Amino acid sequence: CIYSKPRSGYFVSDIEALPIINRNHSQLNGPSLDMTSNNRHNDQSYQYAFNLSEIDAEYFPMQQFRKYARDVFEDDQLGLLQHTNPKGEWSLRQEIAHYLFNSRGVTCHPEQIIIGSSTEQLINLLTDMLSKEQFIIENPSYPPIKQVL
Repeated sequence: CIYSKPRSGYFVSDIEALPIINRNHSQLNGPSLDMTSNNRHNDQSYQYAFNLSEIDAEYFPMQQFRKYARDVFEDDQLGLLQHTNPKGEWSLRQEIAHYLFNSRGVTCHPEQIIIGSSTEQLINLLTDMLSKEQFIIENPSYPPIKQVL
């Protein structure tokens, strides 16, 4: 059983009860994995899938997402089609700063928040800004981060 502890990580319980299988990779007779394949779905289903690039649709708040999307596009939002601040939409950064203060007690200003389109983009930006710094990342982590660092 896998469980999480807030701000600590994921843990395996009852590890003594797990079966011990003495095999090395050369003894496995199953099909090899094609890591370059673009096939997003396979025939196997897993109780816990640790795929970092997919959202578990069962838990995605689709109804809430639709409502927010409708709210955004019901207003006359022509500004959404224009270039904005490279650090991200100012009003979004204000809301994030407000949220961080109310939910986590973190005091920050919108100027300190940067919005990006992907983890890779933001990691590249951070490493450019902090090029003389050393970085520590958790293991396991998001694989592209290791490639950038």
